[in-house]
Amino acid sequence: MKIALLHTHFGGPAGGGGGVRQMTELARNLTDLGHEATVCIHDHDFDDAFTGASDGFELRSVEQGPYSIPVGARRALKQIWRQMPQLAKIIPADVDVINAHEFPAIHAGRIAARKLGVPLVWTRNDYTVFEFALIPDETPVEPMSILQRALRAVVSAPDARAARSADSIVVLDQRNRRMVRRCYRRDAEIIRSGPAPHFYSARSKAEARARLGIPEDDFVVLGVGILMPMRRFDDLIDAVASLGPRSYAKTRIIGSDHINPGYADHLDQRIAELGLADRVSLIRAAVSEDHLADAYAAADLFVFPNSKQTWGLAPLEAIAARTPVVVSRGAGVHEVLEGKAGVQLVDALAPDQLAEAITRVETNPGDFDVESTREWVRENLNNRAYAENMLNLFERVIANSRK
Repeated sequence: MKIALLHTHFGGPAGGGGGVRQMTELARNLTDLGHEATVCIHDHDFDDAFTGASDGFELRSVEQGPYSIPVGARRALKQIWRQMPQLAKIIPADVDVINAHEFPAIHAGRIAARKLGVPLVWTRNDYTVFEFALIPDETPVEPMSILQRALRAVVSAPDARAARSADSIVVLDQRNRRMVRRCYRRDAEIIRSGPAPHFYSARSKAEARARLGIPEDDFVVLGVGILMPMRRFDDLIDAVASLGPRSYAKTRIIGSDHINPGYADHLDQRIAELGLADRVSLIRAAVSEDHLADAYAAADLFVFPNSKQTWGLAPLEAIAARTPVVVSRGAGVHEVLEGKAGVQLVDALAPDQLAEAITRVETNPGDFDVESTREWVRENLNNRAYAENMLNLFERVIANSRK
């Protein structure tokens, strides 16, 4: 089978983000399974923290050079109306199916699918502008008036048309399945992905700490994610502040600030205001995959306090590196981790619950062995199975399109 995988970009800060990493793992595994996967992107940024991520499959791009997330209505509209038609043109003419990842690549997918006469599958992880307007209660958008929502809905109506043109829509969890029904009056398939294999080969805690210069006796709490308000790292900082002198926890927060430097500034200010400079460090840059694996392995606890997060790959990567996790119920990934060993679930926007969870692990670390959960994740959320499940879906939509 010949499959075209579409995204707006590849590389750059944080490797392009979790959605790009998910698509990359899919392309690699489809190729390993004997199929022809071509990744088509508009922007290829070679300044990539994830070296070698594109090995093993063909990568086509419209432009090469530094990439930045479009900010402002003019740049966003340019990406949709000018760049996505350009992306559609570089898709191989002999593909059997097109798999557009995220928004606004669905626009390029719609154009190419109609031109080539092939089915379109949309992998929807992140929110669209149309969803911000139609169901703001389910998204992290700032409060809007009825008029503002109406204007956004009108302007973003083409997003809804593109989404509804897909032969199938794929999401990662039940909440996002519900959102697709509400916005697009379509059902969605849940097909889940997981950590890349190399996280299971992370170094021991002692080796990782030696490489990162972390003292052996520190109790280390880790947070990871591109720095945006929905990550709620401010809740983690407040939780650490509330622990007081009874705790020796040292917290590391790692995340690129390329999308929202203002939020990163807010976190720095919060750390200073609370007098936590000696207990909380903020690394405002993307790190390599090797460094990230070491960071997970070196931690005693990984905390994912996100609110209204569509999934959450980072907690699964931490588990693969044998680190127990605290996960907010605001993150979609919580629905597969509930009740698992070494996992604590907390409510979103609840620093007090984060503090209690940190204290439990710091006080009784032996009660949070994550090994059985690690094996469950390896067995049930591996990316080979993800690729096989996506292949089954591709085969079904191709068969249906020929009826």
